[in-house]
Amino acid sequence: IDLLSMYHGLQIQLVFYMNAAVEGMQKKEPQKEIVPAAFFYYHIDDPVVDAKSGITDEELSDMQIKSLRPTGGILGDMDIVSALDKGVSEAAEKRVPYKSDMAKIELKKDGSLSSRSEVVSREDMALMRKYVSRLVRSSGESMISGRIAVSPYRMGDRSACTYCPYHQVCGFDVGLPGYEYRSFTKIDKDEIMESMKRAVEK
Repeated sequence: IDLLSMYHGLQIQLVFYMNAAVEGMQKKEPQKEIVPAAFFYYHIDDPVVDAKSGITDEELSDMQIKSLRPTGGILGDMDIVSALDKGVSEAAEKRVPYKSDMAKIELKKDGSLSSRSEVVSREDMALMRKYVSRLVRSSGESMISGRIAVSPYRMGDRSACTYCPYHQVCGFDVGLPGYEYRSFTKIDKDEIMESMKRAVEK
């Protein structure tokens, strides 16, 4: 998941749905603390893989599974990671490197999680959930109050206008006075999380 896109409200769907799932489960189990273990995007597709001739059916199946590996985040708890992929606990016990086909999880020789693993701390996941809830509420209040400014974003080579079919309707044109993109510059993860923390504490 792209934290910068989440911070600017461009990629909040996954965490928003996770919040809804947690709230629904909390109503069913009010006496328990509901803690989400992971959130993933899964590309539903019939994968076409680039394979050499003579490949076995098992090798082909492995390649297809890898191409469909979900992305997102999982709590950096070995019990949870092992529940997601049984191979993790086996590799950790044998002290051998391991790369999961089920998610972006990698183990180092010492059995610890590699920095390339898509793991999230419990605190960071809770912060993201609070931040997205605040962002959704703020956006709803803005719409209800009638704030609908034509102000598309631009981040690197991406822009809200790139695939938008409504350009003729909004009339956005940087050549006209008063029209400009909201430009988002890249900042590192620590800065993003600190900014989210300040936002939810307001």
